[in-house]
Amino acid sequence: MKKLSEHLSSEQQEEVDSITSKIISEVDEHHASLDARLVRPHAHVVLGGPGSGKSTIIQDIVNRRPEFYRLDKDKAKEYFKEYDPKRPDLVHARSGIVFDRVREHALNKKLPVIIESTGANTGALDNLLNSLRNKGYLVKVHKAVADVDTALKRNQKRDRSIPDHLVRNMYWYIENDPPFSQVLPEERGRVRDTTQPGPRGTTKLDVNYGETLFERRKRSSLQLHVVNLYLARKTYSEQ
Repeated sequence: MKKLSEHLSSEQQEEVDSITSKIISEVDEHHASLDARLVRPHAHVVLGGPGSGKSTIIQDIVNRRPEFYRLDKDKAKEYFKEYDPKRPDLVHARSGIVFDRVREHALNKKLPVIIESTGANTGALDNLLNSLRNKGYLVKVHKAVADVDTALKRNQKRDRSIPDHLVRNMYWYIENDPPFSQVLPEERGRVRDTTQPGPRGTTKLDVNYGETLFERRKRSSLQLHVVNLYLARKTYSEQ
């Protein structure tokens, strides 16, 4: 079977190569300016269907750790001349080639990255996670949650909208084959319900990448127990 890039015309291939080079330069400049070297490379994978609120979670990460670069397949589409927000399918295949090349470049250089995915294609998600693990990345996977009706309303307000039937199909796959089943327990990060306003819908991301919210609460509870035990013993010894 031929690779997708082999089906491109020479003009399309030149455009793909040019756009790939531009984005790779942006990635390198971003990390060079922030001195983003880490002892062990980190990657945040953010899951969720269209209109689920992935961008909110991603912005939380970037606000805390600006050295993380967002690898965005949709943004790659905007570099193509014939890109139309209402017809992203026109450049979908070529932007996918660019995205795969840029991602491979960033991962080979062990750069801290944020990768977003719908999670609807669990096979592709499994391949991504295995690739990150094999390259020595410390992975944290987060999930944005919204009901399909809310997602459809949000999608219709976006410049880059997706046909409603595709949104419904994605949410059906996500609900019937939960992407978190592909994730190791220690890799599970935050699940955020973006339909809930205020504190109920807002979960702060931990700077400690090796710790989930449940683990943090468990640690805090254990620390409190140790302190109480120490005070009890101290009180007993003084009697």
